[in-house]
Amino acid sequence: MAKGLKKHVLIVDDEYHFRFGVSVALRMAGYRTTEACNGREALGILRGGRGRIDLIVVNLQMPVMDGVELIEELYREEVRIPIIAVSGAPDIQFCRNDVDLLIKPFGPEELVRKVREILK
Repeated sequence: MAKGLKKHVLIVDDEYHFRFGVSVALRMAGYRTTEACNGREALGILRGGRGRIDLIVVNLQMPVMDGVELIEELYREEVRIPIIAVSGAPDIQFCRNDVDLLIKPFGPEELVRKVREILK
């Protein structure tokens, strides 16, 4: 049985192919995944009680509700779920000590290593 089997990761990104790739990599590593195409959809999933979410992987730059807005809303609501923020902009100015940041592109090994590190 894979190590992460019972852990559930919410992937939030407006790019379908990125969400799909992240989801496949994490499922192959034994994690369960749920996908959302923006922050608003992610909030609906989190508020809708579709099961416990153990980690959120969120793109910082998206239409409708971006990752920064989602993170701010989660903190206002005192939702304390670990977060990995991702961005394709290497010069992104995002400063939160309690949120890990990965710069796109990154490989599945790097992502899975970071997820395991956080969910150990």
